[in-house]
Amino acid sequence: MCILEDPTENVFGIFDIDATKSQVGERLIDDEDLIGVALLPVAALFAGDLLCLDFRESRSSPSVCVWDHANSGEFHPVSYCVAKSFKDFLKMLTD
Repeated sequence: MCILEDPTENVFGIFDIDATKSQVGERLIDDEDLIGVALLPVAALFAGDLLCLDFRESRSSPSVCVWDHANSGEFHPVSYCVAKSFKDFLKMLTD
């Protein structure tokens, strides 16, 4: 479900979370038996990469990473850590 009430009426409607997730499917998890998500997209970046919350190390305190779509394969996500926590990521934006 999209966060926006009506994505067709909003300039940011193209970033509908359902549409983003459906584009990458199994490329965001590294275990085909995993229930849930390993990388949760929160923003689209340049050239198809995604800013993600990374739950692979901790289910309760995800880090923030950039998912590299060009180098990722099915059940083999390639990502680069940006911040150890979402709070640290927000602090980077305000500093």
